[in-house]
Amino acid sequence: MDFIRLDGREYLAGFTPTPPVSRADLGEVVAESRCSLSAFNERTRTDPGSPRDGDTGFLPPGTDIHAVHGWDPACRVAAERDGRLYVYLAQETGADHARPAACAVG
Repeated sequence: MDFIRLDGREYLAGFTPTPPVSRADLGEVVAESRCSLSAFNERTRTDPGSPRDGDTGFLPPGTDIHAVHGWDPACRVAAERDGRLYVYLAQETGADHARPAACAVG
């Protein structure tokens, strides 16, 4: 799952269609990735446990996570991986399945 965890909130990419973003759409850097849990699992063959703030599904450590112009970073952020920009939508807290927060799609 392509995710970012920031400030106790999960953000997902690829589950809800979003218009693509360009570099011009990127705002300030709001965070930096700490740990790619997929890479951790691949290297150690152990379960990394629950994600902590700064953990991601696939972003390498040190990857800049940006605000997206026109969106509150508590709702939508973006990051580059493998030369492509991905938009991550904040998820509804406490939902029984992945569901974007209202502010992420509004």
